[in-house]
This record gives sequence, structure tokens and C-alpha cells, in this order.
Amino acid sequence: MTYRDPGSPLPADQPTEAVRVTPDAAAEPPPTGGPSEGAPATATQPVRTPGPRRGLRWAVALVVTALVVTSVAAAVFMMSGKAPDAKVIGWVPADSVIYGEARLDLPGDQRAKLAEFLAKFPGFRDQAALEAKITEVLDRLVSGASDGAQSYSGDLAAWFGGELAFSMGDLPAGTDFSDPTSFEDVPRFTILVSITDRVAAQAWFADALRDASTTTEDYNGTQLTLVTGPGASAAGEAVAYAIVADDVLVAGQVDAVKAAIDTKGDGGLAADASFAAALASSSDDHVGLMYMDLRRYAEWAMSLSGDSGFGGCGTTLSTEMRDMVPDWVVMRLRIEGDALVMDGVSPMPDGLEDVPVSRASTLAARMPASTIVFVEGHDVGERVLDAIDIYRSDPACADALREVDTAVGLLGGLDNMLGWMGDTAMVVNRTDDGVEGGLVFHTEDATSARNLVLTLRSFVALGGAQAGLSIRDENHGEDTITILDLGDASSLLGMAGMAGGMDIEPPGGPDARVELAWTVTDDLVVVSVGPGFVRRVLDTDAAGSLASDSRFNSLLGRTGAENVGVTYADVAALRELIEDAGRSDPAAFATYQEEVQPFLLPFDAFMMSSLSDAEEGGVKAVITIR
Repeated sequence: MTYRDPGSPLPADQPTEAVRVTPDAAAEPPPTGGPSEGAPATATQPVRTPGPRRGLRWAVALVVTALVVTSVAAAVFMMSGKAPDAKVIGWVPADSVIYGEARLDLPGDQRAKLAEFLAKFPGFRDQAALEAKITEVLDRLVSGASDGAQSYSGDLAAWFGGELAFSMGDLPAGTDFSDPTSFEDVPRFTILVSITDRVAAQAWFADALRDASTTTEDYNGTQLTLVTGPGASAAGEAVAYAIVADDVLVAGQVDAVKAAIDTKGDGGLAADASFAAALASSSDDHVGLMYMDLRRYAEWAMSLSGDSGFGGCGTTLSTEMRDMVPDWVVMRLRIEGDALVMDGVSPMPDGLEDVPVSRASTLAARMPASTIVFVEGHDVGERVLDAIDIYRSDPACADALREVDTAVGLLGGLDNMLGWMGDTAMVVNRTDDGVEGGLVFHTEDATSARNLVLTLRSFVALGGAQAGLSIRDENHGEDTITILDLGDASSLLGMAGMAGGMDIEPPGGPDARVELAWTVTDDLVVVSVGPGFVRRVLDTDAAGSLASDSRFNSLLGRTGAENVGVTYADVAALRELIEDAGRSDPAAFATYQEEVQPFLLPFDAFMMSSLSDAEEGGVKAVITIR
């Protein structure tokens, strides 16, 4: 295995005191374009009063770097880098089912991309001060995680090489998935950290563990440091750490650390064909990676028993279900100059005969351009029926499915209920005075859709009058909108409030009505609360639709215009709606505007496309800034 040095770790040129990042004067309002030429941000540095240093708790000693390094990685994952050739990979134990990695050394193009990305945020506009600003953030995070006992620049930067990984394997045997206490063991967990200075790292760990009970022993020429005592791990067993090849620290249960040493730096999980294929699925530099051996996980799940309340249906996997599980999945996070990009890839399972086909949306051109949330899946009825057929192959699901078949028999069965559904979308639309939304279905079998709706309407007509329900029709052009009046909002919400012991104020005033509206056209079924959204969909033409919006199309171009499903959210619009609701508390909103809003304003929109072809499936997601 070869290692490409992606660059040096972040500099240790900051003081050890806790720091606070302060937006610069030019940061208000945040930029909407490229980097500003304003003055660099300043950072206040409170003096830390000398005092007795707090000893690290046993849990901190056990996971070794979990308190400081892992906390940093979790908190700054969005600004960390990942490359598939990280040196720690060679030391991952072979039995690992899950492997995750973050890179704070920003490999390849990720350092430059991070600089471009952060330039849109307050306090990061001065590119010359980027490294110092990042160090300030890391200092603040580490100080907070360690209750002021540690800082990144003063305690970690001298030896931390920027690569941080974990692996989990040796899944616990058990007898009842619903009872975690039945498991015979805990998963084997390993933390791997790249280091640049063996002596400095040893000194840091010796100081961090000075209140713990430690011993050393030799294992195949490598010194193990064992930490023992109450709370050493969830099972009370000893944990250990070791420095291998002078540049990687491995920590975890004793057996896990020994397994890492046995890899000799070029074996273990790195030699596994599935893991190698996952790493090879992309050649880009990345900001993070997560790998999971799905097939082994599925086989482990099959070994468990339990009762979900449906006779065991859904708690185990039949052989047919297992064959439809991909061998593995890998997820990556990458920084681009104007976006964070996440992509996931998995091989197409051999047992999947009907592979979903990626294609363009049929519904985006029917939604209003003011849509702020659009979640679409293709061929939903067919996919749901296929999934139900898979569960029918599991004997444990037979009784539960018979009950379902009986319940929907009056509506013509599952095929009649679902078979007409094509592409299906959940939509939220922004209006001048709030939001509206509903469900929209594309169908090529309008007759079946109309028959189902008429059947449901007849049930309401038979029993609805006694319940205070009424139905009316409204003509809208050549289409008919049916409106089911459920009653006044005060009565309905009052009943809900009595049940929960709350006094609920109905939106729209005490006289507002709660109505469910729907329409069936030659190729659409639209359902919403109130008729407003139904009318708006019927009035939308292609020129004024979501599909004509340049921002929506730009995101589609980055995630995949041909897909099996797409999720879109206008992040800026959603933020504005939340802010409008928050203005009712002026003091809290003023604090939000000063401390939080400047860092949210750059976020623009989000899109995720689900992709599929004969060889692999996956997702690609983008959240953009401006």
C-alpha cells in the first residue's frame, strides 16, 4: 500500500488559551459573492487563570483520543478532509464491519476548496489568516470538549498528524434484538490517529493517563500500554493503545489493538476486496468517508430473534431479502468552493432482478416555481408492491400480511390501492401569507385512481354525516376539485388539546375550517389540506414551474437530472420562514441575529438525487452557499 502525503497538518502557531472567534466588521451582512477585501477578523483571548488541572475521567482514558480528537472530528467534520490513501487504513483490523475516517490535514485540493468555501462566512474572509482562523476554531472546540483542560494548538498540534479513523467489528452475538442485555459481548472498536512526533504523542498520553492504572507489555515487538480499572470499557475490560510504525496510534480493546498490529500496516481491512472496491469507486479527494460491510451486517441481523409485535415480521431477514442487500456501501464528503458534496455508492445486489431505472422527473414541470420543498420518488406504487412481495417470502410475515390483505379488501386489494401510483412527490409551496402543500401523484392509469377515490367517497358519504363530515365539489376550469369538510378547527384541535391536556389555539382563528381537497386529472392526482394547493398545481404551466427555475436545474446538473428520486429544499426560504416565526420574541430574535444568523445566511439550497444503473446504486447530495 502506498501513501501520498497530502500535506502538513494545521499549524500550531496559536496560543494555548481558549479563544473566541469574532466576526469582522465587514461580516455584516454576510457576503453573497466572492471573498471580501475587508479587514481581517480579530479574536479575543481570555486569560486562563492558573489552577489545579482536572484529571481525565476513566471513559476519557479508555477511548484515549475520544474526548479530544474524536470530539474535534465530529464537530468540524464539515471542514475536514479525507483521501482514500490515508496511512491509517493499513492498520484497520480485518474483521471491521464499519470504518469511518476524517482528515484534518485537508488533502489534495481540499485545502484550497475549504479556503474558498469559508470565505463566504464571517471571520474567514481574509484568506491570509485562514490557517490561524481554523486553529482558533479547533482551539475553541477542544477547550469546550475538555472543559478548558486542553487546547488544539497547545496540546494536540505538536503531534497530531491530521488523520483520524475508527473501525467497528466483531459484532456481538445475542438472542433477542429487542433486548441489548442479551448480547454476549460488545463490538470490537478501534481508534486510529496519525501522528507526526512519537515522543510528543507518548508524553501527551502519559500526562492524560497519569491518574489511571496503566501497565506495558510487548506484543510482537510493539509496546502496548494497557489501561485497567472500573469503567475501562462498557464491559469492564482493559483497553490499550500502541504506536505503530512511529506515525500511527491505535487504541481500543486489547484484542482490537493486537489485531491492528497483526496487519503489519498493509493487511487487515485494506486487503479485503470489497473494501478495496469501495475505495476505488472514486478518485476525488474527500472531506470524510464512511464504509459499511452491509452483507456481513445483514447476516448478523439474521442471527437475531425477537418479536416486533407482528409475529417476528421485520425483525429477521429471509434468504431472499439477504440476497437483495448490497455487499457494501461507502459514503464520502467533499468540499467544493460553493458547496458541501456528499455521495454514496454501493454495488447492485445480485438478487435484485428489477433494477430501478434512472430518468428525469415527470412532476417538477407541474409544480409551481415557488416550491420550497420537493421530495419525489419514481414508480412508487410499483416499488411498494415489490417490497411487499419480498416480505411475502418471509414466513414470519405471512400472518401480518394476511391481516393487511383483509383490511384493504374492501378497497380492491393492494394492487388496486397502489398500482396506479407512478412518480409521487411531497411538496411544500411558499405563498404570500404562509405555506401550503400536499401530495402529488403522476399516473398512467387515471381510471383506477378515480375508482379508488369514488370508493373512498362513498364510504364517507355513508357514515360521514353522523360524524359531522360533508363533501362538496368545486369546478376549476375543466377539472373538478372535491373538498371534504372535517369541521371547524376549534372543535378538532380542542379535542386534541383535551386529550393532551393542552389548550391549543387554532391557526386561522376560531372559525377556520379544516378541509381535505383532491382532484384526479388524466395524468395527475393531487391531495392537500385545503383546496389552495390543488388549484395552484392545476394552474401551473411548464414556463412557471419548478422545472424552469435556474437554481433547481443547476442543482439537478450537479446531483443527477436522471435519477430514481430527488429531494430539494430551498434552505434560504425555510430559514426565512423560521425567522418570521421567531420574531414573536424580540429579545431572543435579536440575540439570534447577532450570534447565529450571520453564519446561516450563506446557506442557499439543498438537493439529493438517488441514482441507479445495472452496476451500482447510490446518492449524491449538495448543499450550496452564496
